[in-house]
Amino acid sequence: MNKKTKIKYKKFIRESWLYLIGGFFLFMIGSIRFLLFMPGIGANLKTQQPVVMNGSFILILGFGFFVIGVYRVKNKRKVFKDLLIIEREIEEMEELQRRRNMGYKK
Repeated sequence: MNKKTKIKYKKFIRESWLYLIGGFFLFMIGSIRFLLFMPGIGANLKTQQPVVMNGSFILILGFGFFVIGVYRVKNKRKVFKDLLIIEREIEEMEELQRRRNMGYKK
C-alpha cells in the first residue's frame, strides 16, 4: 500500500471503532432510558399527533451503529477494498463529467 492508502486505512479503522464504541454507548443509554425511566408523552405542535419519548429511538440507533461497527471491524479488508473501488469510480465519473463540460466527446 502506498502512503495515501495507508492514511485512508487508518482513518477507516478509527471510524470503525468509533461506530462500534459509539453504538455500544448509545445502545446502553437507550436501554437504560427505555427500561428504567418513565416515558414522556406529548403532542406534536404541528400535527397534533401523540409522541412517546421513551428512549426507543436511541436504542435502535445504537443497535444499528453497533452492528455496522462489528461488520466493519470483522470484514475490514473486504469493506475497505469496496470503499476504494467506489472512490475510484466516483473520481472517474467526475473526470468524465469535467471532460464533457469542457467540450470533449470522451
